[in-house]
Amino acid sequence: MVARIACVQRGEKWKKPEPKELLDNRSLVKWETSDPENPQGREILHIARELVRAANGGEPPTVLDPFAGGGAIPLEAGRIGCRAIANDYNPVAYLILRATCEFPQKYGRPGKVTLTPALSHREREYSRPLVKDQQEERDVSNVLVHDVEKWANWILERAREKIGHLYPPGKDSRPVIGYLWARTAPCSNPSCRAEIPLLRSLLVCNKKDKEGGSCHGY
Repeated sequence: MVARIACVQRGEKWKKPEPKELLDNRSLVKWETSDPENPQGREILHIARELVRAANGGEPPTVLDPFAGGGAIPLEAGRIGCRAIANDYNPVAYLILRATCEFPQKYGRPGKVTLTPALSHREREYSRPLVKDQQEERDVSNVLVHDVEKWANWILERAREKIGHLYPPGKDSRPVIGYLWARTAPCSNPSCRAEIPLLRSLLVCNKKDKEGGSCHGY
């Protein structure tokens, strides 16, 4: 559509673009293009969808992926306006496929959710009547995002109760979120013989725009 308008403005006859011309667009693979809040990304997707329709007689093509796995191909096909049909025999892959392509479109919209008091798992088990009386409904901008955060925090709470003692604070009193496993070798100095981890670096992150972290031996 954009190319056709440009041709009309120049007084030229519009020519249907070749498929090879449509595929040579690296703008679609940039991370910013997938951000719905990015105006430039939205414009790039709009142009891509118009070009796909122009290459298919004005109609969105259908993409069939019978071995879709986690759904990368149908997801990208849907992004550029195609009608995607996907399947997978593996039940785990099928669930991931639905979570990738179906659930965000079905549940990722404004709606009402039921809020409960912030209680621990044990408190909630012994206070069910009280919790039920204190429930309230609230409008949220995205039901799916709310539910994912809610149940992720629920899992985190249960994990802290069961295995939190395995992750004591570090030497700098900051919380420990994981461990790096490494083979060790004894120091060749007979008077030392300390265990040396065979790691290239103890840095977890050294990007300028992110807070860095480091590893400490235990």
